[in-house]
Amino acid sequence: MIRSLVMDELCYLLDQYKKYHQIIKDKSLAQHLGLSNAYLCDIRKGRRRLSDKLIIKMTGDLSIDSGRYLIAARVAYSYEAEERLAWKRVLKKHTEVMNAEADLLDKVAPELNMDPELDLIS
Repeated sequence: MIRSLVMDELCYLLDQYKKYHQIIKDKSLAQHLGLSNAYLCDIRKGRRRLSDKLIIKMTGDLSIDSGRYLIAARVAYSYEAEERLAWKRVLKKHTEVMNAEADLLDKVAPELNMDPELDLIS
């Protein structure tokens, strides 16, 4: 169950990247990423791994945090239940920290005349 939810998140990243670059078909996405169409299909089905390098490239283009997706990949690709559970805990903690930073920025931004949508906390 956990594995499929996290795989959905990685597929969501692929879809957001595809949308950002105005790519319509997965075949074109595969070419854009330097993958074969079959390899991309296998990534979507969970039979192959989305590399850290591609995760970093896609999140960089989208200007979003790569940490969440790198950790999500570890959860999805862990074969041992204990290892998967440990990575799931890391993902949960990372999410809590990111949410706390966003909440803090929402509170402080008006006082500093800042746009809370800007990513100013690193």
